Amino acid sequence: MIQPQNHFCGYDALMSHLEELGLERCSVESQGVNDRLALLVYRAGIEVLARGEAALKEELGIGGRDYSTLAILVTDQPESQQELARLIGKAPPVMVAALDELEERGLVARRRSTRDRRRTVVEVTDAGREMLAKADAIADRLMEEIFGALTADERAGLHDTLRRAMAADVVPA
Repeated sequence: MIQPQNHFCGYDALMSHLEELGLERCSVESQGVNDRLALLVYRAGIEVLARGEAALKEELGIGGRDYSTLAILVTDQPESQQELARLIGKAPPVMVAALDELEERGLVARRRSTRDRRRTVVEVTDAGREMLAKADAIADRLMEEIFGALTADERAGLHDTLRRAMAADVVPA
């Protein structure tokens, strides 16, 4: 079994093992899986991850880690490269290598913080914002395909439910 280092770090390991897992399209016919929320969420996650990674690579030449990085940079606007690494759940040296690739492609730019010269701030370029918009469109399309049996309102409800369930400050009842 793959042992992720934290909630995000398992991503790369999982992607490298998808073929080994032998999972096909997430058409769950087993009642044993259907009766267990954990197994359904796992299968849905594998489906989203596998199809998303393939579509992003094929259509845009980026991976899920790149998509996550751009989304966090645009939405959360971390104040340092170190904070970005924390938000994405990667060790700072791993994040540096990922940012090097994005910077080479012109999707991000790094600069020294004006408030603290020891910090490096990462900003998304116009090309990076365009890439994020295209990746968001692919993700939206895949969500409609994968969760096509749900109405738009049901998908929005699922999104809200998962967001609340994954919130770090939630204490079980």
